[in-house]
Amino acid sequence: MFGALSAVVFASPSYAADDNNDVDFTLQLLHFSDVDGSVYDVFESMEYFGALVNAFKKDPKLGPKTLFVSSGDNIIPGPRYFASESDEIESITGSDEPGHAEFAILNELGLHASALGNHELDQGTGNLADAINKDDFIAGFPFVTTNVSNFEQTDLERGKDGTIVEDLGAKFVKYALKILDGETIGIVGVSTPEMPIITSPGDLKVYPTLPFTTSDLAPIVQESVDTLTNKGINKIVLLSHLQNLNCEKSLARKLKNVDIIVAGGSGAMMGDENDVLYTSSVAADTAFTETYPFLTNDLSGSPTAVVNVSSDHKYLGRLVAHFDGNGVLLTNRLDSKLNGAYAATPAVVSSVGGTPAEAANKISNALMEVIKAKYAKPIGYTNVYLDGRRYSVRVQETRLGNLSAEANLWYANKLLEGVATVDVSLKNGGGIRSSIGIERQNTSGKLDLLPPSSFGKLGGTDKAISQGHLESAFRFDNGLVVVDVLPSELKDLLENGLRDVGTDDAPGEFPQVAGMRFEYDATYQPRTSKGSGQRVRKLVLLNRDGSDGTLLVENGSLVNNDLRIKLVSLNFLVNGGDGYPFGELSDPNRVNLYDGQKYGDEEDYPDANLLQDPGLNNSFSETGGEQDAFAEYMLAFHGNVNQAYDEAELDAGDDRRIRSLSLNPISADAQTAGARQAGACPID
Repeated sequence: MFGALSAVVFASPSYAADDNNDVDFTLQLLHFSDVDGSVYDVFESMEYFGALVNAFKKDPKLGPKTLFVSSGDNIIPGPRYFASESDEIESITGSDEPGHAEFAILNELGLHASALGNHELDQGTGNLADAINKDDFIAGFPFVTTNVSNFEQTDLERGKDGTIVEDLGAKFVKYALKILDGETIGIVGVSTPEMPIITSPGDLKVYPTLPFTTSDLAPIVQESVDTLTNKGINKIVLLSHLQNLNCEKSLARKLKNVDIIVAGGSGAMMGDENDVLYTSSVAADTAFTETYPFLTNDLSGSPTAVVNVSSDHKYLGRLVAHFDGNGVLLTNRLDSKLNGAYAATPAVVSSVGGTPAEAANKISNALMEVIKAKYAKPIGYTNVYLDGRRYSVRVQETRLGNLSAEANLWYANKLLEGVATVDVSLKNGGGIRSSIGIERQNTSGKLDLLPPSSFGKLGGTDKAISQGHLESAFRFDNGLVVVDVLPSELKDLLENGLRDVGTDDAPGEFPQVAGMRFEYDATYQPRTSKGSGQRVRKLVLLNRDGSDGTLLVENGSLVNNDLRIKLVSLNFLVNGGDGYPFGELSDPNRVNLYDGQKYGDEEDYPDANLLQDPGLNNSFSETGGEQDAFAEYMLAFHGNVNQAYDEAELDAGDDRRIRSLSLNPISADAQTAGARQAGACPID
């Protein structure tokens, strides 16, 4: 079942008995989060991930004491999300709602509770409601979030706080209970306060309001913790989705009576020398970046453990935690041979005696077959790896960022041909969710970055960019929008994209551009309000041949503010996503290219109501979406193997469109490791 490698056996971790006099209760915590990255990785790892869960839950001593949780981002728009709509999936789960199959898999694996991640809300509250409770399907576990409210104004169902998890399927509460071997465990949740600017929470209210610090957040969490401890519950697990491990570390020190924090959103690679790094036919990890668990003391001096593992079901986190009679975590009893990141590989599964999770695998395999057909549909070719990794597209120019921004600019001009000319393109690096290509470990232990290849469970064709790749890389498929900007306003938009450079682990608002180039210096003042940013030091419009055109900014100062520039961006950003101040434009004259709606003066856009598919070649995505733009661009310019895209990545110092004058580019080792390390956090 698990392939040839299943014969490889490591020294199997065994349970250390808790019959010591100081141990009153032992909890086995299993956890994961952030199933929002590479589709390849998920389908390479899912079968083995489920087998690991089975192995530990069936342990004769620890099985009855097992709490299995997620710290959020269980779904994300993309290939897996929309494959749930297929007849093949509905015949198994009883629903055809997008995204529900991920929750169906977690049902089969026996998940007890989840934090509410930001990606759960990417398609809005209504779509999340349908994914977790529609037709003949319902998610069998609650979502815990103590700082999100107003569920009664949405389609999501609010539950009664403090209810046992078995009675809370698909409901939302601040905290819940799980009884294990006669012991009551309190489960509290917290979500990132940045939800209003990074996802689509609709009428939900998220606290504290922005900007926030962990000191602002701590009292909100503490109120729920205190409610539980006042009822005599002295073992508390916090499921936290704060996007940054440093946030969870900081929060731990500002709370009382939280024993374990399960972090989420950062994908931090926690582990130690006893843990095996993930490898598959598609990808390989090269290093853990943080010791598992991270130990600190809370506000009262009691110990707190913070845990996290990397994303995409590549690892299952396991913490065997011992408590004394007062519910205090016994850190001296933590066993590094038991605790850590268990890689979802055949060899590790064999080492712990894992058995297949047949029902979960049936759903996963059906999803894979639906998606496999999409990877068999080429729309273009590349001779090089197109870098969409988080620690690339969110900190510097990449070829995939360039191609995507260029495609949006070209396609906007196609859609407005004879009506208007679009000059520049701006999109957010955080909207690129995966690379197009393969990362393969070489004999020296480093990662080679290769073009797409026809191996792995999803197949494909050598050097071919497929429908599946686009649905994975541009999974939000945001619509194109054209607006008019002044040079000062264009600079202000770029300043927003650079506001967190050098202070955050990977700011999603970082710009990828076309039709212009700029130089920036992160030692200058970041944007805090309209016109306040000083980081853009030079800004030049480019001619159609790529040569320098009109100079707009020199030495940080505007030299030309008399132009009206037409810019194509994404509806997510134009609507205020990632903090972009499009709402402050003086005369945007907005035109949505994704649905043909017309905004602005009739005399400016007399034919705008006729916007529609210009009769090009692609048909798999909606006209005017970024997937559609990229597909049409590739078909037009790189539609066969002889026309394959062939511009390899440059070192950051050699980039032309985006030049940093102050920051050292991220190291090659950090890039190839693909690590999403913890960065700065709003701490006071």
